[in-house]
Amino acid sequence: MIDGYTDGWRAAAKAADVTFEVPGGGPMFFRRVPAGEFWMGSRNPHPGDESWTQNELPRRRVVVGREFWMGTFPVTQRQFDAWVKANQIDHGHYFQDYVQRPAENMDWHQAAKFCAWLGEQNGWRGYRLALPSEAEWEYACRAGTDTDFCNGDGEAALHEVGW
Repeated sequence: MIDGYTDGWRAAAKAADVTFEVPGGGPMFFRRVPAGEFWMGSRNPHPGDESWTQNELPRRRVVVGREFWMGTFPVTQRQFDAWVKANQIDHGHYFQDYVQRPAENMDWHQAAKFCAWLGEQNGWRGYRLALPSEAEWEYACRAGTDTDFCNGDGEAALHEVGW
């Protein structure tokens, strides 16, 4: 049972390539992302937003040399709290009311330790279970597209799916 998930999430979870059990926190689902290459960064700088432009340019070809698995959903508060309690960490913020919402208020080091712990709990000693690199993240999010946004280019495409 996947409590608190919508039907769409249930379908995505069933299609997962790998499932890990977070002791006391429920399942986590991962999808295989094949090796490949893509253009990282934007091909259409947005006028008037220099910080965005500086972070996204120059556009460059990036090779992701080997396949990897990416979490299908964000780590939930319940899952992160299970790690906090199992490792007797004074995190200062324990989740109670919104256990299925994404975890928050942790730093990169805590997130990396959570990944290592998750791998150990599921018998993955010797394998790298880690946060994705910036290139892996963007490659997975683009899912083979070459547009500014997942559904196309320009402000109209952004408004259709986002803000």
